Amino acid sequence: LMVLSVIRLTRKHINPKAGYLAAFAIAGIHIVMWEATTAYIDLATALYTVLAVDMLLDYRETGKKSALLASGAMAGFAASTKILGAVTVILVGFWLLVDLLLDKDKKQTWKAIGLFIAGAMVCLPWYVKSIIFTGNPVYPFLFSIFGGKDWNAEIAAGYSASQSRFGMGHGILDLIRMPYNITLYPERFYDAPGFFIGPILLIGIPTMLILIKSRTRKTLGLAAFIIAQIFVWFILTHQSRYLIPTFAIMAALSSGLIYQMSSLRSLKISLWIVFVAVAIFGLSTGPYNISTLASARYPVISGEESQTDYLNRKLDIYRAQDYANRNLPANAKVALFGETRGFYLHRNFVWADWGHNIIFSQKFTSTEDFIKYLKSQGFTHALINFAILANEGQGALVRDAVSRGLFIEEYPQLGAQPRVGLYRIAE
Repeated sequence: LMVLSVIRLTRKHINPKAGYLAAFAIAGIHIVMWEATTAYIDLATALYTVLAVDMLLDYRETGKKSALLASGAMAGFAASTKILGAVTVILVGFWLLVDLLLDKDKKQTWKAIGLFIAGAMVCLPWYVKSIIFTGNPVYPFLFSIFGGKDWNAEIAAGYSASQSRFGMGHGILDLIRMPYNITLYPERFYDAPGFFIGPILLIGIPTMLILIKSRTRKTLGLAAFIIAQIFVWFILTHQSRYLIPTFAIMAALSSGLIYQMSSLRSLKISLWIVFVAVAIFGLSTGPYNISTLASARYPVISGEESQTDYLNRKLDIYRAQDYANRNLPANAKVALFGETRGFYLHRNFVWADWGHNIIFSQKFTSTEDFIKYLKSQGFTHALINFAILANEGQGALVRDAVSRGLFIEEYPQLGAQPRVGLYRIAE
């Protein structure tokens, strides 16, 4: 759907011949292909961002209020996928405001802005829910302004520091060098190696800046929107997957501009070769190549393998969680250490590593003190992923509790060095 939205935007508003090139430009990016195999939400954010821009351009061409309402709704859907998606509402709304002010019709301007905001209100339930549960509409962000349940300034600072470790600098020169750096050193912009983005920025930014020949409001608006997206991303956190909505708009604009120039036939062919080559590279190489990921998933998709067998094979914590679901009492409360993936655990659980919430983000004088505190909070069991669990701080207390029998083995382990353990907290 995201790729189809890029084709539609390109064909309808930039150049009708450039849709397929734009599709390859966005779909062939390795991190985009990889996200299609995961539960990350950035592809949905990109889909609604592209549609919000598409509907806005529809409104500016036709004047139909339904298109403006739809643009607001699409921006609101983007804000419903993740908090960072709220940037789409702000940027598209600001674009609309500037465009209308240039028309110098104040009455029409405020009516249009009101209609756009009305459409964007589809995201409101999620933010109201966050206020009800945490006291902060954008929890856990902006703690200094809104506060938030089970959170404090120290944890907020730690979380902010963890986000700022991505990238290769936060100065103005780093912003200028970013397209080169993210292309050549993609591992610095993600928390695992192998997630490259290809040359979309190295190609798209010069194309956008050089080939906007007519400099219409539409093309200038699209270019300004892309630059604003990059700037907001740069001042927040430099994770490459958060740029996928930007890549989508850039694929549409740069491909469309190339096709507008009839004299650039050789450049069009070159871009086709580059984007197809990037797609093939992403399909066939690297630790997260799509061919390997797809072949690993095919047996369960085709029905040759059961869901349970697939999860046992692919998810290291599943056996322990399945055991917990079948054997722990319904009122059990589980602390997860070195692990956050509790989707298949059908018991009450809490992320128990330091920094996730106030409950566990405090100092303990001893392992016994730690165990006593767990019991005082109503925890009956602990599920531990030793491969991820820290060796120091709270992680050291957890390991000590296991070695001293204060965590009693509940799940029969496989092998002398278990990766995942399920334990009952000693009375």
